[in-house]
Amino acid sequence: MAYNRPGVHYAGRGGFRQVGGAANSRRVAGAQAVSGGKEMPIINHAHLPEVPWRPGYRKWDITTHEHGVSTSLSLNTAEPGTGAPLHTHAIDELIVILSGALEVRIGGETHRVEQDHTLVIPPGVPHGFTVVGEANAELLVVFNDLQPYSTENTTYLEGRRPASVGG
Repeated sequence: MAYNRPGVHYAGRGGFRQVGGAANSRRVAGAQAVSGGKEMPIINHAHLPEVPWRPGYRKWDITTHEHGVSTSLSLNTAEPGTGAPLHTHAIDELIVILSGALEVRIGGETHRVEQDHTLVIPPGVPHGFTVVGEANAELLVVFNDLQPYSTENTTYLEGRRPASVGG
């Protein structure tokens, strides 16, 4: 499999190699091969392309098909008053709150959840959130599927799916 994304480095059986431009030429000491001889990507978040999402809500996909994984990991920054409308997923979702605070609707209840907490959302549970307070929220969002917002995986109960997702 050929990889060619700036800011993505790979550690494998042959040692460490860099993919991308000279601006990303920092080597990672001690990178080791993973089982089965597969290469392990090391991703520089500063070089991720932004995915158009919602006004005031920015998203960067950290993992993609080209990394050879089946888990979606994204970095998100949302301004106060923005968030996600009420929806469900057919798959698990984890939201790690790195900074800021959210008002979360989950399973018919509303909670204020602040940084250093993780939302664990089982399949089929209605949920949504709004960033509250004066500061932006920074989130890591994890799904066990690389197409978490597809029509097969996500149903919006309020609002619309982001235009970049389609459907």
